[in-house]
Amino acid sequence: MLATVLIVVTLGHADAPHLAVTPADDAAACAAKAGAVTAVLDKAGFAVAAARCVQTEQRFSAYRHGPDAPAPVHPFRVTLPAQGGATVEALARLSDCDAAPDADPAVFCALSAQTLID
Repeated sequence: MLATVLIVVTLGHADAPHLAVTPADDAAACAAKAGAVTAVLDKAGFAVAAARCVQTEQRFSAYRHGPDAPAPVHPFRVTLPAQGGATVEALARLSDCDAAPDADPAVFCALSAQTLID
């Protein structure tokens, strides 16, 4: 079953770009969430490389933030075509990914605290 999610890739981290995936009720709620999250991240000094709402069958563990949140250690390849959509692939190692952030589709090699759920 398809679900709407917000995919956010942020830059400026010492280890690698970070990926966060958050569910939304629908496209309008996702767009509102994207605006709010982007504003908070910008204010905190993190460059937002992508904030995109997509429909997907993939499920991710819940995103947690704050001082007790898990570290982003799970590697992913995030592919973002200019025309919209996204592909998020779990990797064994971050080195299995070749970044191409300025290409079409853009490819980000990112770490996340979240995991894919079967």
